[in-house]
Amino acid sequence: MVSAVVLSLFFTVLAVIVSQTFDLYLQDSARERLKLQIFNLISVAEYHQEKDLSLPIYLREKRFNQAHSGLYGVVVDQSGSIIWRSFSARTLPIKNLKVIPRGEWSYERLGLVSGESMILLKYGVGWGEPNSKVKVSDYNFVVLEKLRPLREEIQGYRLAIFMVLLVLLSVLLVLEAFILRWGLDPLRKLTKDLRKLESGDSSQLAGDYPQELRHLVDNLNLLLANEREQRQRYRNTMADLAHSLKTPLAVLKGLENSPSGKNNKDIYQSIDEQVARMDNIVQHQLQRAVLGSQTLQTNWIKLEPYVQSTMQALKKVYAEKPIQVHQHVSKDLNYCGDENDLMDILGNLLDNAFKQCQRQVDFSAWEKSNKRARYLVIQVEDDGPGVPEESRKEILKRGVRLDSRAAGHGVGLATVITIIEGYRGKLEIDESYLGGALFRVVLPLT
Repeated sequence: MVSAVVLSLFFTVLAVIVSQTFDLYLQDSARERLKLQIFNLISVAEYHQEKDLSLPIYLREKRFNQAHSGLYGVVVDQSGSIIWRSFSARTLPIKNLKVIPRGEWSYERLGLVSGESMILLKYGVGWGEPNSKVKVSDYNFVVLEKLRPLREEIQGYRLAIFMVLLVLLSVLLVLEAFILRWGLDPLRKLTKDLRKLESGDSSQLAGDYPQELRHLVDNLNLLLANEREQRQRYRNTMADLAHSLKTPLAVLKGLENSPSGKNNKDIYQSIDEQVARMDNIVQHQLQRAVLGSQTLQTNWIKLEPYVQSTMQALKKVYAEKPIQVHQHVSKDLNYCGDENDLMDILGNLLDNAFKQCQRQVDFSAWEKSNKRARYLVIQVEDDGPGVPEESRKEILKRGVRLDSRAAGHGVGLATVITIIEGYRGKLEIDESYLGGALFRVVLPLT
């Protein structure tokens, strides 16, 4: 819209400039034409001392010989008296013509009594013999022409100019509309794709966009991917939080039903420990929701006390099962990382082992090294049904469980693999010598 207004103003100014330029050209052309007529009159004029200046009755320019032709010739003497008129000027009311000196030109517009407008050109001429004793006579040759034909020519030209420029403006506006529509088509496509995103019909901006929009589209897709990742991370965090709280809550429930009574100091101490553990879990998962899979802290901590604490809690949860636990952990063995991550790894792996085993769970941990790095290996085995080889990759996905009849939501192993990947470690699943499943965690020690 703005460009259309600017183009319209530009063509209007251009039309005015062209029209004014042509007006000046026509006026100069008329002046030159009248000057040529004056020279024609001078060429046929004859000077006689006794008869003064005389011109023939009929001239070569036919319009001088026709009444009301629009071209008139007059000669005046130095007193301003008309001494000759062309046949066309016989009835022309001309009065008070100002005499100009010899050798000068005078161009002006003249309004007659009849209301007719004319252009007038005068030229001062001195006539006589320069070396003669007779005084040289001064005359003014005057040629007049009606202004109406000139005005009609100017108006016709103006009309033609405005029509041509109007057609050009219309063509340019149509071309501009086409170019704008073609140029804005990618933006309309982008708007359409954004509406699909809003309605949920699409998950990202797809399509062939021009180079000018490619960077914008890539940034929007990156933003959408980050937003989806953040949303999924919050969902996973809520699921991990609920799963992590399950064991402390089960311990508390077991303490509530303990026959020792509510005054037992051990029960109160256990309750305090589990409540503190639950508070740590909540804080840890909230921080992980913000930082993603990055490790929150890197500390050197003893592994054995955390294994003992987890074992004691799970024994209370699965007190109804006669489980034999074999533990092989050196008291000097260290873990490098966040203690809450360690508790999640131990809690999920041991909870699965306690849940799936029949009578026996083996836990072992050791340190191994090579030329490039040192590693902490944590291994949990049970005598349960085990994990078929074709299902070992599948159970690591969030929400997948092999036994749909058992309690759970398929979150534990997904949480473990997320934590391990954050430490650039790995999780291996194999068959235990006990006949059940073997889960081996390998974590780099940095």
